[in-house]
Amino acid sequence: MSESKVQIVIRSTEDERESIKLMASKENKSMNQYILDKLLSVDDGTNADNDITIKVLSKQIAVKDEQMSKMQKLLDQQQRITLAEVGERERKNLEYKDSRSFFKRLFNL
Repeated sequence: MSESKVQIVIRSTEDERESIKLMASKENKSMNQYILDKLLSVDDGTNADNDITIKVLSKQIAVKDEQMSKMQKLLDQQQRITLAEVGERERKNLEYKDSRSFFKRLFNL
């Protein structure tokens, strides 16, 4: 039984994509096979192609880390706003309940 294939998506600039495409064509490989070969090969890391691949992927990771940091800040701000709104609604609800007459409160009207 053959193994099922899954798709992995990476983002790159046009220049990075063209560099990978050029290196793959020099080895008569598809970009997919070239990237897999480079990522899964076992060597000491001195290969210039591996260095370029590592730089490309490291840059992408740095960008994603920055994006995640910004998203976390936005999420924290949204949670604070939501908490403040809920607190305000509860306060207004308590004020409304307290403003009812004695009989309305007694009979929960």
